[in-house]
Amino acid sequence: MTTLSHIAGATGTLDLTGRNAVVVGGTQGIGASVALLLHSKGSNVVITGRNPARADEVIRAASANQDRGQKIEFLSADTSLVSECRRIAEEVPRMNGGAVDRAGLHYLVLCAGGLAFRGAKLTKEGNETAFMTNVASRFAIPSLLHPYLNRAVPRGTVLNISGAGNGFRAPDLDDLQLQKPGAFGTLAAANIASQVNDVVAKEWARREGEGGVRYLHAFPGLVMTNGPENNNMPFPLPFLYNLYRPILPYIPFLGASTPETYARTAVYALTNPDGTLPNGALVQKVDVKVVEGSKWSKEEGRTKEVAERVWAYLRTVTGV
Repeated sequence: MTTLSHIAGATGTLDLTGRNAVVVGGTQGIGASVALLLHSKGSNVVITGRNPARADEVIRAASANQDRGQKIEFLSADTSLVSECRRIAEEVPRMNGGAVDRAGLHYLVLCAGGLAFRGAKLTKEGNETAFMTNVASRFAIPSLLHPYLNRAVPRGTVLNISGAGNGFRAPDLDDLQLQKPGAFGTLAAANIASQVNDVVAKEWARREGEGGVRYLHAFPGLVMTNGPENNNMPFPLPFLYNLYRPILPYIPFLGASTPETYARTAVYALTNPDGTLPNGALVQKVDVKVVEGSKWSKEEGRTKEVAERVWAYLRTVTGV
């Protein structure tokens, strides 16, 4: 566990001039704050999302920090679609004047998605939307951008901001998209995402080795974003959240933080200034506590058979 003051000090002196970052889901909430912090440290940034108006707000906020020639651009994309994940990988290298094509990709942050409160929904490609956004895209995009992550000096880092270390029951490996009758639910989809992403992080690290492209899976805890509205939570949950939102940071056991505070944690994890986060680390909350994972993900999920089965399924469903 690392103190917030240490994280603030370690990230406060960072100079990321000449480095390149992509923040998937970077137009609001945690993603926007991470994008702005990386940009303020000198990194060129590409943000993706589905809302151009929100992207414009992020880019305007970033315009105050152009002192090192860093650039920021927006790419509209829906990561529930494999075709859009491929388009991200195709277009990113050409953006910001071809910065990624020249110098590689140093930081890839994955935070598009959220809880599925309105039931299962199939994409036009025939897959379940929440699974594709919260799981499959977080395998596909790093895989597709791997040549650029591998080219970066130092080699790139993937930070998957989701539900690391959580999970309450073993996933059904024959139904990861929860398409069996009665299988889908908000918590069931979150359970799948948390544990499968844990497996992906560990299996990625095993395949890459400690000197390869890093993949970290993070659970931010309660972050004071507009998540209830953005995730279409049913009434009265958004009302109650907004009613009590001002006092939530003062309730110790909740461990609530702001997007700006968690952005420092994310950048700390990406840059790993103390060398304390190995490839495949599962980290939780703003103090970067390293955890082992759920009972399933740290036992069955670590076996070669299960990991290879999950990996093969994701390759099949994404075509990468």
